Amino acid sequence: KKAVYAKSVVVSAHGDTNWTQHSLEVRDVVNKKGEKETEYYGHMDNFGGVYGAMQAYFSGRLPKTNFRLEITYAEETTMEGARNVAETLTPADVVIVIDVTGTRTDKDITIEKCPNPRLRKFI
Repeated sequence: KKAVYAKSVVVSAHGDTNWTQHSLEVRDVVNKKGEKETEYYGHMDNFGGVYGAMQAYFSGRLPKTNFRLEITYAEETTMEGARNVAETLTPADVVIVIDVTGTRTDKDITIEKCPNPRLRKFI
Protein backbone atom coordinates (compact mmCIF):
# COMPACT_ATOMS: atom_id res chain seq x y z
CA LYS A 1 0.00 0.00 0.00
CA LYS A 2 1.31 3.43 -0.93
CA ALA A 3 1.93 5.80 1.98
CA VAL A 4 -0.23 8.91 2.12
CA TYR A 5 1.32 12.04 3.57
CA ALA A 6 -0.40 15.14 4.88
CA LYS A 7 0.12 18.24 2.77
CA SER A 8 0.49 20.17 6.00
CA VAL A 9 -0.23 19.84 9.69
CA VAL A 10 -2.29 22.62 11.25
CA VAL A 11 -2.50 23.00 15.02
CA SER A 12 -5.37 25.22 16.13
CA ALA A 13 -6.18 26.62 19.56
CA HIS A 14 -8.86 29.19 20.33
CA GLY A 15 -7.65 32.32 22.05
CA ASP A 16 -10.92 34.06 22.82
CA THR A 17 -13.07 34.20 25.87
CA ASN A 18 -16.69 35.12 26.23
CA TRP A 19 -17.31 35.25 29.97
CA THR A 20 -17.56 38.25 32.21
CA GLN A 21 -15.91 36.28 35.00
CA HIS A 22 -13.06 33.79 34.85
CA SER A 23 -12.42 31.17 37.44
CA LEU A 24 -9.60 28.76 38.04
CA GLU A 25 -9.34 26.20 40.80
CA VAL A 26 -6.00 24.51 41.37
CA ARG A 27 -6.15 21.08 42.99
CA ASP A 28 -3.24 18.99 44.22
CA VAL A 29 -4.07 15.33 43.59
CA VAL A 30 -2.38 11.94 43.62
CA ASN A 31 -2.55 10.01 40.34
CA LYS A 32 -2.98 6.25 39.91
CA LYS A 33 0.78 5.78 40.14
CA GLY A 34 0.85 7.49 43.53
CA GLU A 35 2.56 10.59 42.13
CA LYS A 36 1.54 14.11 43.12
CA GLU A 37 0.03 16.19 40.30
CA THR A 38 -1.77 19.47 39.89
CA GLU A 39 -5.18 19.67 38.18
CA TYR A 40 -6.76 22.88 36.94
CA TYR A 41 -10.52 23.42 36.75
CA GLY A 42 -12.39 26.48 35.55
CA HIS A 43 -13.28 28.68 32.63
CA MET A 44 -9.74 28.77 31.34
CA ASP A 45 -9.76 26.17 28.56
CA ASN A 46 -8.85 28.64 25.85
CA PHE A 47 -5.91 29.97 27.84
CA GLY A 48 -4.73 26.43 28.56
CA GLY A 49 -4.88 25.46 24.89
CA VAL A 50 -3.03 28.56 23.73
CA TYR A 51 -0.43 28.11 26.48
CA GLY A 52 0.20 24.50 25.43
CA ALA A 53 0.37 25.41 21.75
CA MET A 54 2.79 28.25 22.39
CA GLN A 55 5.01 26.05 24.57
CA ALA A 56 5.25 23.60 21.68
CA TYR A 57 5.86 26.41 19.19
CA PHE A 58 8.71 27.99 21.14
CA SER A 59 10.28 24.63 22.01
CA GLY A 60 11.97 24.53 18.62
CA ARG A 61 10.89 20.92 18.15
CA LEU A 62 8.07 21.53 15.66
CA PRO A 63 8.58 21.09 11.92
CA LYS A 64 9.89 24.11 10.06
CA THR A 65 7.95 23.31 6.88
CA ASN A 66 4.38 22.19 6.17
CA PHE A 67 3.30 23.20 9.66
CA ARG A 68 1.04 26.01 10.87
CA LEU A 69 -0.03 27.13 14.30
CA GLU A 70 -3.35 29.00 14.30
CA ILE A 71 -4.78 30.93 17.25
CA THR A 72 -8.45 31.43 16.45
CA TYR A 73 -11.15 33.71 17.81
CA ALA A 74 -14.93 33.61 18.36
CA GLU A 75 -14.95 29.90 19.26
CA GLU A 76 -17.42 30.54 22.05
CA THR A 77 -19.81 32.43 19.75
CA THR A 78 -19.71 32.21 15.94
CA MET A 79 -16.54 30.11 15.37
CA GLU A 80 -15.52 32.71 12.80
CA GLY A 81 -11.79 32.19 13.44
CA ALA A 82 -12.08 28.43 12.91
CA ARG A 83 -14.18 28.99 9.79
CA ASN A 84 -11.49 31.31 8.40
CA VAL A 85 -8.84 28.65 8.99
CA ALA A 86 -11.09 25.97 7.45
CA GLU A 87 -11.28 27.98 4.23
CA THR A 88 -7.50 27.61 3.83
CA LEU A 89 -7.39 23.82 4.26
CA THR A 90 -7.11 21.09 1.66
CA PRO A 91 -8.39 17.51 2.04
CA ALA A 92 -4.77 16.36 2.48
CA ASP A 93 -4.17 18.56 5.54
CA VAL A 94 -4.23 17.14 9.07
CA VAL A 95 -5.75 19.45 11.66
CA ILE A 96 -5.14 19.08 15.39
CA VAL A 97 -7.48 21.20 17.48
CA ILE A 98 -6.30 21.85 21.00
CA ASP A 99 -9.06 22.34 23.49
CA VAL A 100 -9.58 21.38 27.09
CA THR A 101 -12.59 19.45 28.30
CA GLY A 102 -13.70 17.84 31.51
CA THR A 103 -12.93 14.38 30.16
CA ARG A 104 -11.52 12.33 33.03
CA THR A 105 -8.31 10.56 32.05
CA ASP A 106 -4.91 9.65 33.37
CA LYS A 107 -3.39 10.45 29.96
CA ASP A 108 -1.67 13.67 28.89
CA ILE A 109 -3.80 13.83 25.74
CA THR A 110 -7.14 12.48 24.60
CA ILE A 111 -8.50 12.11 21.09
CA GLU A 112 -12.22 12.85 21.22
CA LYS A 113 -13.06 13.06 17.52
CA CYS A 114 -11.31 11.62 14.49
CA PRO A 115 -13.67 10.97 11.58
CA ASN A 116 -10.98 9.73 9.15
CA PRO A 117 -10.77 5.92 9.48
CA ARG A 118 -7.10 5.68 8.42
CA LEU A 119 -6.00 8.41 10.82
CA ARG A 120 -8.15 6.92 13.61
CA LYS A 121 -6.46 3.55 13.08
CA PHE A 122 -3.04 5.21 13.22
CA ILE A 123 -3.92 7.06 16.43
